[in-house]
Amino acid sequence: MVENGLRAAHWLVSWVPSDRWQDVLALPLLIMFVTLGLIVLVRLLPVVDRILRPLGNGLVTVSGLLLLLPEYGATLLLRRVGRVPWGLAFTYGEAVENVVLAGRRVSAAGLAGFFRERRSRKPLILIALLGIVLWGNFSSCPGAAAGCTRPLAAWWQQTTTAVGDLLPSDDPTPTPTPVRPSPTKKR
Repeated sequence: MVENGLRAAHWLVSWVPSDRWQDVLALPLLIMFVTLGLIVLVRLLPVVDRILRPLGNGLVTVSGLLLLLPEYGATLLLRRVGRVPWGLAFTYGEAVENVVLAGRRVSAAGLAGFFRERRSRKPLILIALLGIVLWGNFSSCPGAAAGCTRPLAAWWQQTTTAVGDLLPSDDPTPTPTPVRPSPTKKR
């Protein structure tokens, strides 16, 4: 996935004449786009929350009903034959009810904390960005394969090389000045 993002970023900086500088600019551009995507996502959380809250509530309720089907079937069969259902069946039903109530509380809370508190937006974006960058960096070379360079290490190497090419060299040997021909006298 990181490789696809880097290819797209390379395409966007293809107008830069130097391949080395394209490599230097591609990763920061990709990180900038991921950051913008996270900012848009955080801004859209209220809309997503309004959609997901009832959906989560319904999903928890349906899951609870499905989990109660075995208890319902067992107690129904036992009562038809004239026996009293065991206490374990009722304990199971109460446990499912408590799980459903907890799920409904979580669904009702939703994502509200992330967008009501403005102070939580920036840390949320930074933590998500850091997680995405680190995940992309460490998942690109699985098992520390030989000859594989992680994207951040490659970017740092390319950046230091490109910036080093711009700086004057520290080489103490002076460059020879071109010899100017002496002017000739006209007679």
